[in-house]
Amino acid sequence: DVMYHLALTGELKNHMPPTVPMVQGEPLLYHWFTYAHLASASWVTGIEPMVLQLRLAMVPMIAGIVVLVGVTGWRITGRWAGGALAAVGTALLQSRNLYQGTNWELDFGGFDTLWRSPTQTFGALLFAPVVIVLLDLLRRRSGGAGRWVLLGVLLVAVMGAKATYLPLLGAGLGLVVVVEAVVRRRIHRPALGALGMTTGCFAFSQFIL
Repeated sequence: DVMYHLALTGELKNHMPPTVPMVQGEPLLYHWFTYAHLASASWVTGIEPMVLQLRLAMVPMIAGIVVLVGVTGWRITGRWAGGALAAVGTALLQSRNLYQGTNWELDFGGFDTLWRSPTQTFGALLFAPVVIVLLDLLRRRSGGAGRWVLLGVLLVAVMGAKATYLPLLGAGLGLVVVVEAVVRRRIHRPALGALGMTTGCFAFSQFIL
C-alpha cells in the first residue's frame, strides 16, 4: 500500500478538494486527513512526501501513541507501573512472527503495523486522547462543557483520520449504556451523549466524507 498512500499524499499536496489520483474527476471518498497532514508537513519543511512517509513522519506519531497509552494506563490504575504495562502491552498486542516480517526480518507485531499504515497510526494518535477524555466524562468528573467540546473536536479529527475507530468506540459506549440500564437501572447520560456524538460523526464519514 506504500505507493497508494504516497499517491494520496501527493493528491492532497496539489489539489483540494481531493480526487482519486488513479481516476480523473472521481471524488476521494476516504478518510484523508492523514494525507493532508503529510502534505502540509511537506509544504512547511520542504521534505519530499516519500521521505516523510517512509522515514520521518511515523516516528513522532508512534512515540506519541506510546506516551498517550501510558497515560491512559496510569489514569485507569492510578499507578505509573500500570501506565508502563499498558504501553508494553500495546507493543505486544499482536502475536510475534519469528519466521518472516515485512522485510523478511523479525516482525515486532503491533508497532510494525503502525509503521506500515499512516491512517492507522494517525488515527491511533488521535483516538488515544479520546479515550483519556472519556475516562473523565464517564466517571462524571468536573470539567463542564470544555471536555465535551474537546471530545467533539477529537471525534471529528478521528472521523477524518481513520473512521473505522468510530464503530469500535460506539460498540464500547453502547455496552456501557446497556450494562448501566440492566444492572444499575439507570441511564448513563455521559455515555449516551458520547454515543450520540460518535454515531453522528460515523454517519457523516460514511455518507459525506
